[in-house]
Order: sequence, then C-alpha cells, then structure tokens
Amino acid sequence: MLTITSPFLSITIPMADLTQVERSTLAQLIGLSSTRKEAFQALRLMPLFRKIRFEEVWALCPNKAHDFDTVVEIIMDDDTEEGCGAADKFRKLMPDALVSPAIHRVSGLCPHCHITHTVERQSIMVKTVVGGVPFSQLYAG
Repeated sequence: MLTITSPFLSITIPMADLTQVERSTLAQLIGLSSTRKEAFQALRLMPLFRKIRFEEVWALCPNKAHDFDTVVEIIMDDDTEEGCGAADKFRKLMPDALVSPAIHRVSGLCPHCHITHTVERQSIMVKTVVGGVPFSQLYAG
C-alpha cells in the first residue's frame, strides 16, 4: 500500500493499482537526484490540475438550474501555510521556475435561487522557460 499525505489530500492506494508511468513519476518525485531535465520530465508526468467544469457549479443549485453565467478566477494565494508548503515541493523540482500557490474558483449567480454557487480547488501555478519556450501550467496542490 502507498500512502500519500499532503496539505490538500490524504490517500492510500494499493501499489499494484499504479500504472508504470505513475510508478516512474513517483520514483522521480521521491528520489529525484540530479538534473533540471529530470525535474522537467517529472513535472510533465505529474497529474495536471483538474479544472472545474461548469456542470459542477450548476449541480450545487437546489432548484437544479443550469446554464447560468459563471466566472472563472485563478487567484494567487501566498497566504496559506498549506499552499506555501506545496509550492516549496515544486520549487525543489524546478528551482528556476516561478511557483505560486493558487486557487481555481468558478462561481455564478443562479437566477432561480438568487444564490452565488461556488466551486474552488487549491492548485500550484508553475511558470518557467524550457529550451527557450515559455511554460505555464496549473498542477494539483
């Protein structure tokens, strides 16, 4: 069994359920030893942050309203200890990158119940230049 504990999630998974790519990624993250190239490869294999779908916000309405207007926000959030701790792990992988804790928030004012429904998730924004190409991505925190 593999137990992963982070500020945002605690999960136990049977090792047999991991794919080869997941095992390789985990090995890189735990035992990453040397070059920036290895770090970039590890970041490419890490699970991308799952973006909030509008349907998740609409599902919060007790009147089952859907298709109301929503607002998507990425909010830089350096204030929480948990967010900063997660960002530090990414900074160790890529010391040259700009790494910031963030909150991905999708909200909308429902015209039926007149309540603002909101779904938000913690994330890490990574910005860097690799081989002369700007790279920016949200990852799970």
